[in-house]
Amino acid sequence: MTDQPIIEPIPQRNFKPIVEESAPAPKQIANETEVEIPPRKSTSKGSNKFIFLLIFLVFFIIVVIVLLLISSQTENKPLPPKPTITPTPTSTGSTTTEENPIYSDWNTYISEENDFIFKYPQNWETISTVPIEYEDKMIGMSETTCDLLLQDMDNRTNIIAIDLVNFGQNTLCWSYGDYEEDYSRPINTSVLSGQIKVYKWSYPEEVTTLQEKAYFLQKVTLNKYKLEIALIFESKEDSSIQDTFDLILSSFKSKKDAVSYEPQIPAGWTIKTDTDCLVNFPQPPKEEPYYDIENSTYWIFERQENPLWEIFALSRRQIYKNPGQAGSGQVLGAVEVYCANNVDLLDNNELLDKIKEEFGSSEESPVLKIYQETIKWGHGVLVANIQGGTEGNENYYFFTTDNMVYAIKKIVESTDEFVETTTDNIFENLEFKIE
Repeated sequence: MTDQPIIEPIPQRNFKPIVEESAPAPKQIANETEVEIPPRKSTSKGSNKFIFLLIFLVFFIIVVIVLLLISSQTENKPLPPKPTITPTPTSTGSTTTEENPIYSDWNTYISEENDFIFKYPQNWETISTVPIEYEDKMIGMSETTCDLLLQDMDNRTNIIAIDLVNFGQNTLCWSYGDYEEDYSRPINTSVLSGQIKVYKWSYPEEVTTLQEKAYFLQKVTLNKYKLEIALIFESKEDSSIQDTFDLILSSFKSKKDAVSYEPQIPAGWTIKTDTDCLVNFPQPPKEEPYYDIENSTYWIFERQENPLWEIFALSRRQIYKNPGQAGSGQVLGAVEVYCANNVDLLDNNELLDKIKEEFGSSEESPVLKIYQETIKWGHGVLVANIQGGTEGNENYYFFTTDNMVYAIKKIVESTDEFVETTTDNIFENLEFKIE
């Protein structure tokens, strides 16, 4: 027998499965068939911040643009015009010469005998006789004469008649003729308010003269000043004459109220007092800008004995000059006050009459013309222009007090506006003392 090879069984070995370490087997959870996968870290928080900032930025830009548009429209929108402030006359005195600039170039009437002053336009004049327009009517035929008449030189039929009230006597200087009420109009001034009646004038029945024109009269009574005032005019369609009448009424004042005066001295200035002329001069300081160092020019107060004409014995002045230089004939700026004792107790008009007498009447004599009566430095002043002789063409301010007579003038030949302004300040703030 052939020997058969003996095949021995190969012993079995236990093989462990090879598991990659980088991929560990998921942990099995009992009774679950799904594998839990750990969540990834979220990046949405940063994105939300960015979106919020972006929205805020867009909103901010929109707000800024809207505000800019509104601002632009406001700036381009035309502003409403500033209201024109016009003084409204009231019974409490709101229409006064200080408030209404229309009075700035009006003349001032100052009653010598009675306690009142008022203003009137430059194209009106005070007259002492009845104008020819009314010689045979109204004021021209009355039994009494008016205490004062004003006439419009541009329309001579416009007359303002002023009569002192004589209580117990009904006759007034416009009482001649027949009057019929024609219409009423409102009046609202600082001295009275209400309705004023306007009358149409006609000849009395016994007079057969043909009346060519109708005349109208409106009158008021100012009890405070004991005055009856009448406006006489030809055309009732012309309202301007009635407006002028109301402005004249509003300017009435007591002389005591009108002459209150307080000089306004600029800061840093001093006062130079002269006891001979009884006057205080404002004194600018010797320092810039009143002192021109380069030219050694400044304001100097001088007392002089050289008279102006015969009536004024003394002169006092503030003058802008270099005291070390000889006079050149040019006065850069000066305010001069001439004075003398009022030994004859002259009033303003008598003072000017005396000056005219001194001037004489020859062709070479200076000519003095009064062109304004006003209140200045708390006094009634006559402003006059003197031409000819040694005076050239000068404006003087004349007035008197119980003690003194005065003539004042202002000179400005400098082209420097500051010198002119300083001269005006000195002139406007003089103070004349009453002793």
